[in-house]
Amino acid sequence: MKKLILGTAAVIVLGLSPAYAEDHGHATEAASPVTDAASVAAETVQAQTVADVVAADPRYNMFVGLLQGAGMIDTLKGEGPFTVFAPVNDAFLKLEPSVLADLSKPENAEKLQNILKYHVVPGKIAAADAKGAAVDLTTVQSGVLKVDGTGEQVKVGDALVVQADVAASNGLIHAIDTVLTPPVVETTPAGAAPAEAPKAE
Repeated sequence: MKKLILGTAAVIVLGLSPAYAEDHGHATEAASPVTDAASVAAETVQAQTVADVVAADPRYNMFVGLLQGAGMIDTLKGEGPFTVFAPVNDAFLKLEPSVLADLSKPENAEKLQNILKYHVVPGKIAAADAKGAAVDLTTVQSGVLKVDGTGEQVKVGDALVVQADVAASNGLIHAIDTVLTPPVVETTPAGAAPAEAPKAE
């Protein structure tokens, strides 16, 4: 009986079931901690949405703050896919402080959403897709972004892409150095005659 108990204890210490030890006579191969850590990390990255990725990166603190103010965080956690041209903090510091303060006012929420949506394009657009070419992309805001990939760095409107192809589970993020401004569409009130262009004297 003592021999049986000791034998069973030895099997448990070795991490084997009695049946495995009897049938195979050797220890199981332990899973590599490095492999497991890499797998977990890959799964974590894969599970992060565009909103999660920018929220976790301090370079986008100002961008994330405005997304929250505009109620767009949940949108960027959606199914997508989205391509987001995300301005880094330095991009917002190029703006006048009064402009940022104005955009943060509740009464300007629609204006803020309009600007932020101009930074989002449906689908996954990788930097390689614009390599060596100039393309027009229609944004979620319905405006058109002109992307120029003919130079050393990809240019989006007046902004340069400073980091491309940051992967998320529902799209891609391209960090840019300048806040993009949607084109102003001037409309003529119903029933009013369009303004005439000034005549040269």
